Amino acid sequence: MNLSIDSYYGRDFFGEDTLRLYVEKMKFIQDTLRKLNKEFIYIQCPGKASFFPEYIPDSLKGDVSDMNNYIVLVKLLKEYHVNFIDFKPYFLTNKNKSPYPLFTHTGIHWSKYSSYKVADSINNFIETSLKLDLPEFYYNDIEIDKARNEDDDLEHTMNLLFRVSNMKYGYPIIQKETSENKDLPMVLMVGDSYLGSLYSGVDFFEYFNPKSQYWFYNLYVYSLSRPERMHHYQFDQNEIIAQSNIVIVGCTEPNIIGTSWGFINETYGYYKFGYKMLDNPLRKNFMAKVDSCKSVLIASQIEQAIEDVKGHNISIDSAKTIYAINKVQDAKF
Repeated sequence: MNLSIDSYYGRDFFGEDTLRLYVEKMKFIQDTLRKLNKEFIYIQCPGKASFFPEYIPDSLKGDVSDMNNYIVLVKLLKEYHVNFIDFKPYFLTNKNKSPYPLFTHTGIHWSKYSSYKVADSINNFIETSLKLDLPEFYYNDIEIDKARNEDDDLEHTMNLLFRVSNMKYGYPIIQKETSENKDLPMVLMVGDSYLGSLYSGVDFFEYFNPKSQYWFYNLYVYSLSRPERMHHYQFDQNEIIAQSNIVIVGCTEPNIIGTSWGFINETYGYYKFGYKMLDNPLRKNFMAKVDSCKSVLIASQIEQAIEDVKGHNISIDSAKTIYAINKVQDAKF
């Protein structure tokens, strides 16, 4: 949580020049994709510290700077006319007006109710900007309950014998319009766990082409068309971008400093200079380690690899690759 607090006070500010270069690359990517009849959208998610500054401990409080990553980034996005949605003003304006809490007291992310509102807003933006007709999702009923799932993920890490809060939250019972005669664009979304909550929490990707992908921290790949978690090095990333109609990049305030975890730099390098991710030395080195790991798997590990993907139409060799990738990635961390 200190990362969120440091971001709120501007302690992690890494300079306007760095952010300007980051946004210039975004603008170049947006213009290039537009020439290819594709769209780029940046999503800015609020941080919990900036939403609940009243709960910051006195020992961590400081002076709020007007030169923090969020303020400067939004200014530059406007200056360069990059497509973006900034959800922070909406959250602050509706903090005490929303019928249901937008952040929970016991979770690190925005609430499940907020995930629905955010997903609906992004879909409306896409429909308006690209003149598409996506399947609508809506709710007629809403359950009132104690925090559950991601809404109390922080509480679960505390290993307490009692609940921190019995506060009630809203959980929409979401219904989806049929996809028949609707547009289903191919979407690539690169982001942190805030955008991840849209993928897993409100089934955001059910309204797009089923081959759409979510790249978690530009590292792990999730798709409705593949049951298993994948690594982005398993793909020709440039080809995935080429197949996509819409590219969405976003994060919460403290993750601005991550500058999309290399995605913007990699995509800019490809479209500006022709650098292919398949030729990236980091990728080649990683996949060489995966091949090496696969070659020495023992019988029990191969059995576990097959068990991990049981029930899915995946070959034994692919199961071994997935297992080896996870082993190499875990060793890396």
